[in-house]
Amino acid sequence: FHWNVWDGSDILTFPRFRPTIEFGRDYVPFFDQYGHSVRLWNPSGTAFVYAGQAEDGSDGVWIQDVVRDASPRRIGEGVIAFWAPQP
Repeated sequence: FHWNVWDGSDILTFPRFRPTIEFGRDYVPFFDQYGHSVRLWNPSGTAFVYAGQAEDGSDGVWIQDVVRDASPRRIGEGVIAFWAPQP
């Protein structure tokens, strides 16, 4: 997979990755149920988080800044990742 994000004037395409089995099995088929309760986007809308495997084979939780040519940053281990809701 790879993320494509519309920024209001252009589509930004980010590096390919393989989602975790847990995300594909437990969340994607039911995303209509989870879509309003889980947050992939940070509160400012400038980055999103996901768990998976990069093309180089490294697994983990990644933050992708929504900036042209930005590389995802691995922030740790994990199989599911969401931002905490803001009050």
